[in-house]
Amino acid sequence: IVDTIETRSSVATTDALDYETQYWARVTIREYLGEDKTSEPITFKTAKQAAPDEPLRGVKLTNDIDAVLVQWTAVAKNFVNVYRKGPGEDAFKLIAENVTGTGYLDSQVEPNTEYAYQVAPVNPAGEGPRSGEMSITTRELNVLFEDNFDNGTISDLWTDATGNQVNLNEIVRASCRE
Repeated sequence: IVDTIETRSSVATTDALDYETQYWARVTIREYLGEDKTSEPITFKTAKQAAPDEPLRGVKLTNDIDAVLVQWTAVAKNFVNVYRKGPGEDAFKLIAENVTGTGYLDSQVEPNTEYAYQVAPVNPAGEGPRSGEMSITTRELNVLFEDNFDNGTISDLWTDATGNQVNLNEIVRASCRE
């Protein structure tokens, strides 16, 4: 016995079967007051896997600090290919292949730049249809502190984005006391 499916109805289902595989099955009827009855074994072969035939659902884009999070609704027994088109590009490029789960974090993006994405379900039989094109503009990164180390020393005095000198030791000490 490889697997037992117990049910109180006349139908039992499983998604634990592989494609293009031969299986044997028997049905046992459990009698509470009498003797159990078991059928003769039957044999069947599962179908050949087909490429996905529908695009992914629930696709959305979210800005992260310096990346774009591409998300979709989970798909059983399929992986996902993620495509991106950047500024000046005519065609989408595959940026992530056979992704598992429900999302992909694209960290290879520039700040304050518009990107378009598509995703497609994929399995060993091939790739399914791509989702519609979705666009997002990445966040502009704000520089808090800047130091080009041109004087050859590392200092606790830094210049913030507004041009003010900041003593990092004082900031660290103040936050440790709180």
